[in-house]
Amino acid sequence: MTPDPALRRAGVWLLAGLLYLLWPWDIVPDFMVVIGWVDDLLIAGFAVYMAYKRFEGYAARGPGKTRPAVEPEDDDPYAVLGIDQGATPEAVKAAYRARMAEYHPDKVAHLGADLKALADKKAKAIQKAYERLSG
Repeated sequence: MTPDPALRRAGVWLLAGLLYLLWPWDIVPDFMVVIGWVDDLLIAGFAVYMAYKRFEGYAARGPGKTRPAVEPEDDDPYAVLGIDQGATPEAVKAAYRARMAEYHPDKVAHLGADLKALADKKAKAIQKAYERLSG
C-alpha cells in the first residue's frame, strides 16, 4: 500500500527541515552563534509548519480516503456525459444511457436520503446535457 500523497509531502518537508538543520553550510553560517542559529530555527520552523499544513489536510479527510473528485461543470454537456466534443449521436445516446444507469435515483433508493438527493441532482444534470446535445 502506497502512502497518501499528503503524508509523503509532509515527510518531505520534515526531511528538508532536518537536513537544513544538520547541513554544515547554511545561508548564515552556524559559527555566527546567535544569527546562525536563528536562521536555522526559522527555516526548520517553516518546514515544520508546511508539514503540519499537509498533514492537517490528510487528518481532515481521514486515513484511506481520497480527495473528492472534481465534478464536471453542468454547463458543459460533453463533460457531464463524459464524452469528446466530436461524438456521434449514437455515442451521445450510449453515454447518456450509461450515465443514467449509474445515477438513476431508483438505483440508489435503498442507500439513504443524501445519496438519493445526489443521484437526483446528477440525473437531472445528465438529462439536461442529453437534451442539449440531442436536439
